Amino acid sequence: MAKDTQELTSEDVAILGGDAVTLALTEGADMPEPEDAEDISRSIALRILTAQTADGVFDTGGATPAQELLGVPIMVKAVRWNRSGLDGGPKVFAVIEGDNLQDGTAVIVTCSGRNVMAQLHRLNQLGSFPLAVKIVKAERPTAAGYTPLWLARA
Repeated sequence: MAKDTQELTSEDVAILGGDAVTLALTEGADMPEPEDAEDISRSIALRILTAQTADGVFDTGGATPAQELLGVPIMVKAVRWNRSGLDGGPKVFAVIEGDNLQDGTAVIVTCSGRNVMAQLHRLNQLGSFPLAVKIVKAERPTAAGYTPLWLARA
C-alpha cells in the first residue's frame, strides 16, 4: 500500500482484487445496484415457509445494528454488502448473517464500521466463515472523538 499519502495506487487495487467492496471501503466508490428485488422476495418467502414456529412465521427478519451486540459472540455464517445512503462514510454497509452464541438465536446484523467491514471482507475472501467473532469498541476514541469498532475472535 502507498504509505506516504494513504491513497491506493493502481497496483494496490490490483493486489486487493479491485472488487466493488474493496473500492467502496478504500476509495469511497459507489456500490453497484443491490441484489435483484425478485431474489430478495424469494429469500423472504423461503424464510417464512421454513419457519419452525408460529412466531417464526410472523418474524419480519429485522436486522440488529452492530452497536446493540457489542461484545456478544456471534457465529458469522455469511456476509452480504448493501449500498449505503449515509453521508460522510463508506458507500457500503455489511449485512452479517449468523447465530448469537449467547442465546442460540439466528441474527442479522448491520454494520457500517470501516474496520469491521474490512475485516469481514477479507475473512470472506479467505473462506473463513463460519467463524465465531464479537464486535468490540476500541479502548479509546480517535483524535476526532470517534471510537472505532473492531472484530475480535470470540
